[in-house]
Amino acid sequence: MFFEAIDTTPARVDKTMNDAVVEWKALMLEKLYDIIVAATTPVPSSSNAPTNDSNSQASSSSSKTAQLSNVAGPSNAPAVPIAGPTVDEITTLTLSACTWFRCTNARCNALLTSTRTLSHACAHEAPPLRMHPESDADDLHNAYVLVCEEHPWNLSGDKVVFDVAAREAATKVVRACGGDPARTPTCDRALNKARLVCSLCSVDGQVCVMAWKRAVSVVLDLPPHRVPAL
Repeated sequence: MFFEAIDTTPARVDKTMNDAVVEWKALMLEKLYDIIVAATTPVPSSSNAPTNDSNSQASSSSSKTAQLSNVAGPSNAPAVPIAGPTVDEITTLTLSACTWFRCTNARCNALLTSTRTLSHACAHEAPPLRMHPESDADDLHNAYVLVCEEHPWNLSGDKVVFDVAAREAATKVVRACGGDPARTPTCDRALNKARLVCSLCSVDGQVCVMAWKRAVSVVLDLPPHRVPAL
């Protein structure tokens, strides 16, 4: 996103900047959505791999043709484009209390909600300068490092990953707090007011109380046989 110098009023500048922020957040949520989908989409079974049997190949070809016909309709009709996710679907999934990401930096390895993921320092950290640039990409990389002293969020595409195990832990915690894992967002007021007591840590008359986000980390770090019933 680029801006050019114009003669305008402070109010218009504020609106332009606010619009840019809204656009950026929407774009980042789409990127988080894609990370989640990539991590949770089942890998095709090896049983679907092609075989040398001519009958199997013919059957498979007929099946694919039939499937394509069902999608596209009659041969003289235009193909129907596959609709992408709606804004509501993207927002609901990415901002869900059960959606957690993991920083891939071995020195950090932080567990992050989606909102924290977008501001996480490691996702903006720039690698060293490329001392012998050979392409436009190298020049752009060096420009970011020299001018901004950081990279755009997750520019390399591997700074954060969706944590499937954390989703399972968060699902248990959200249910324990009385929330619906399919509908409760991270910013839910009742969820953030809830406090949980750890039955494993509360000993000798001391009660270990924690907020729900801390509880997710505790449940996630426990061996499966030690996870309390939630």
